[in-house]
Amino acid sequence: MKKIILTLAIITLAIICNAQQDAPPKKGPQKVVDKAKKVNEKSKEISDASNEVANQAQQAGENAKNIAKNVKAILKVFDPIFTFHFKKKTKAAVAASGQNNNPSNGSYPTGNTEPSQNTTLTNNGNEGAPPTNPNSNNQTMENYNGSNSQTQAYNYAPESNTYNTDGTMNMGHQNNGQYGNCLNLLEAKVMGMGEAEDNPNKIDLIFFSQYGGTSFSFESPLDAPTINEGVDVKKWRERNETEIAETKLTIGAFEKITTNTALLNAVKNTQGFGANFFTPNKMDGRVFAVRIMQDDKQISALLAVYKQFGTGGSKGYLQIKIKVQGVDKNTDGNPDTNAYLRQ
Repeated sequence: MKKIILTLAIITLAIICNAQQDAPPKKGPQKVVDKAKKVNEKSKEISDASNEVANQAQQAGENAKNIAKNVKAILKVFDPIFTFHFKKKTKAAVAASGQNNNPSNGSYPTGNTEPSQNTTLTNNGNEGAPPTNPNSNNQTMENYNGSNSQTQAYNYAPESNTYNTDGTMNMGHQNNGQYGNCLNLLEAKVMGMGEAEDNPNKIDLIFFSQYGGTSFSFESPLDAPTINEGVDVKKWRERNETEIAETKLTIGAFEKITTNTALLNAVKNTQGFGANFFTPNKMDGRVFAVRIMQDDKQISALLAVYKQFGTGGSKGYLQIKIKVQGVDKNTDGNPDTNAYLRQ
């Protein structure tokens, strides 16, 4: 009897198992749940793929930014003095300069050697030209044409005695009878108060000798003293809002700045920007950070005073050099001189 019951139980169990295996597809809620699981799994796969694409795009964007930064870093700063006011000599002038290799009288040495890119130059010594900065004998003027040839550098000379062969220019105070005291940074040009009044939007800094030549200042046109040489600066139709501060750079350190990154770091690390800089002492050896951030003009620059001559009389002036952040919108590797002004 027990064997019969056991046999029937085994047969019943087998029938139940076969019935479960042959059962029709699930219907109703269970089917919905299974499909939902499959959809979720597929969505996860798509999401993972999308995230991967997004990560790759972000990485590509960061790489592009890094490339742009590198390009910006190797772009030379803009030297408006050399760019605008050094003219190529005629063949006759070059030949004549080769007859005398003594730079002190204005002749440039010649030779077949290939020296470094930085070429030491001295004042041209022409009659009526200002004296050479005695502290600049060891200074160098960069050849911003991108050439490493000393001969090519010697083929250029300043257009007038406002500009010196050591790469500096002369800027007077309001009483100077020869050099203007109003500075256009981008064009490296100085104007007297009268000419500046007719071109106020081009004036970025004004140099004053004050209190009978016992103190000196650089002034933003927006904050300049009211009356000078009969000109009321406050009545100019436009006045640039320039900020200036003295840096901790030496002239030697200033000379070594050749990239935008170095220049912008120097400006960024300078403290105490204001509408003017005032000192009871002469300005020899001082290096200033200058910035203009307006809707129609954006400039970051360094201005170095190599030497100050005189005090408050008609012969007083500064020998200065300017370096401006290079802007290269057309990516030709050269600073765009028209990229600083917005139309």
